[in-house]
Formats: sequence, structure tokens, C-alpha cells
Amino acid sequence: MSHKLAIEIHKMTLELPKFELYEEGSQLRKSAKSICANIVEGFGRRRYKNEFIQFLTYALASCDETREHLALLFDTESLRDRERHEYFLGEYEKLGKQLTRFIQSVDRSHLTLRPVSSIQDRASRKSFTLVEVLVALAVFALVMAAAGEMYISVQQAWQRQRATVDLVQNARWAMEFMSNEIRQGGSVNNNPGGGLPRGQGVRFQDFFGNRVFYWRGDTSSDTTALGDSSYLYRGVDININQAYNVRQQLANFIVDNPDLINNTTGFPPGGDGVDPIFIENAGLVTIELTLRPNPAQPAGAGNLDYTIRTQVRPRN
Repeated sequence: MSHKLAIEIHKMTLELPKFELYEEGSQLRKSAKSICANIVEGFGRRRYKNEFIQFLTYALASCDETREHLALLFDTESLRDRERHEYFLGEYEKLGKQLTRFIQSVDRSHLTLRPVSSIQDRASRKSFTLVEVLVALAVFALVMAAAGEMYISVQQAWQRQRATVDLVQNARWAMEFMSNEIRQGGSVNNNPGGGLPRGQGVRFQDFFGNRVFYWRGDTSSDTTALGDSSYLYRGVDININQAYNVRQQLANFIVDNPDLINNTTGFPPGGDGVDPIFIENAGLVTIELTLRPNPAQPAGAGNLDYTIRTQVRPRN
């Protein structure tokens, strides 16, 4: 129907006045022929529902445009034949209704067809499905293994860091405890006796007149001689040997101090060359502790030394 009407419109516009032949007449011919072209192109794309409806909608819009051009020609008296004018308006009104119903029908019931090549491709890929699944599982396993190793590594690093923080915090508490007790006391002497090298311990009178000893052990066991060399002890008695029997552990993970204090004070290390922990010089007591997470192993990247130092002046 649209094809037949387009031919009739074409012939009718050739009879229009010359000034309308390439103005309104040209627009009318284009819109009438556009209806046919859009219907045909839409049908060619009927495999895809949305595109089918899109081109049918373009055809309906061109149908309305054709009716408007006809009205303009009649109203401007370029087309004086009322009968012919009403004929074309009526035919295009029918065509518009047919297009509207057709669009509604396509929208309700038309299905987008899957391209044959797509179906063939999927069929050809069925033989590789198991291989693809195995490859995907292998890749997934590798990713999970890498993620697991990373998680374990992060957890271990966090645990080491937390252990180091706890180690240093405990040592700082011990330093603060010793500083407060020495500050309240007097008669400080960093030669505690008992065969310990000078500077590996200290004795003093506390606020209540008791003789207090701090010392680092001199063996590899807490139960022999004056205790484990990785521990710092406290005891109260008349001498260090008696104090050992009532000892308390103040800090652990103790190792030899680096040669830091000696260079600044001139105080010589003990006879075994170990740098002192306690130095008493002109009424000022210096305390230096070096800690290592694993004292039995040498210092290294995963076993760093941490040295803390404080100074205190006894009141008496």
C-alpha cells in the first residue's frame, strides 16, 4: 500500500505549480518514499526485535509527515483538487492505523532470533567445555594459593611486629619501675658482688631502708648460679646471693649492650668485655637494656636488637 501511494504522490507532485515542484513537492515525495524504505529496512532487520520496531516507527513518523505536507499544499492552494486531497489524506490515515497495529503486534509477540552463526559457534564450543573448566579451576587454585601465602605472610609479619611491641613495652615498664625505685633510694653501687662483672647489676637502699638488687643473670639457666643471662632480676636481701633466692623477673630477652655508653662515659666494660647495664657516675645512674626477640640467635633482619636507655638521680 505504501509503495502504491508513493508512486501516486510522485505523479501528483509533478503536476504542482513550478515553484512548489522543488519545495513542498520535493518534501512530500521524500516523506512518501521514506515510508516504503523504512518498512523494507525494518523487515530486513526483523531478526532483531528492537531494530524492527525502530524502523516501523520511522515509517509511521514519515506517514504523519506526508499528511502534513498534503495539508500544507491544500491550505496554500497549491493543490486545488479537494477530492484528490481528501483521497490521499484518507489513504495515509488508513496506512498510519495499519502501521500502528503492526508495531503493537511486533512488540507483543515478536522474538529476537539468535543468529545461526552464534548457535553454530556454541555448538562447536561444547567439546571444549570440560577443558575450559579444568583450566579455570587450575587458575583459580593458583590464585587462591597465592592469596593464601600472602595472607599467611601478612599474619606472620603482624605477629612478629606485635611480639616486638609487647617486648619493648615490657622492657619500658621494667625501666620505669627501676627508675622510680632508685629515685626514691640512695647509696647506689653498680658493683653488686656475687662474682658479677661490674655494671651487670646494681645495689641500693630503697625508701624503707631495704637493700635492693637488680642484676642480669650469668648462666643459661634460671636455676643455676645467679640465673639466666637473658633475664633481668630483682631481689631484696643482705647480699645478691640471698636476693637470688627471692628473685623476681623484671624483664627478659636481654642481650649484651652495644658499645654505646662506654664511649660517652669512659666507663670500662667488665672483665669479660660485656658492656654495663648500670652505670653510676657523679650521682647519676644510667640504665641501658638491649633486647632481642630470640636472644639465642644472632641479630639479623628478622631478629633485630632494640636498645632503650634512661637516666635517674637518686634523692639520697
